[in-house]
Amino acid sequence: MKKTLCALAIGATILTPVMAAAADVKVYGRAHVSLDYLDDGKDYNEFGLSSNASRLGFKVDQKINDDLNVFAQIEQEVNFASGSADSKGVDFSTRDTFVGLKSATYGQARVGRFDSPFKVARSPVNFFGDMVGDVRNVTRVG
Repeated sequence: MKKTLCALAIGATILTPVMAAAADVKVYGRAHVSLDYLDDGKDYNEFGLSSNASRLGFKVDQKINDDLNVFAQIEQEVNFASGSADSKGVDFSTRDTFVGLKSATYGQARVGRFDSPFKVARSPVNFFGDMVGDVRNVTRVG
């Protein structure tokens, strides 16, 4: 938790001047919480609160000149269902977070944290993405 807060503080410190000067700052997010009843038909059954990839994010896109833009994104997953005894409320974890430059002439370059190639490849067939029936949850062992 402390590492996440430090990362948020550093990211905010770096991007605040850019975002303050930017004309195009977007704040977005979603709270996708569900109460689920899980039952394996044998000895396991219980209700559970699922956060389902709830998130909060900030995007900025600033034109530097006619052919060059700087862009950035900070996105955090918000886990409303953390619920452990030592937890002190909502947990955060980093999702796609990056900064980059883009040009109509040269393309774009960005550095940061991105979805894995496996996640990008499975997205078109993951009909229950960001839900309890997500491929990650169905194939999880333990």
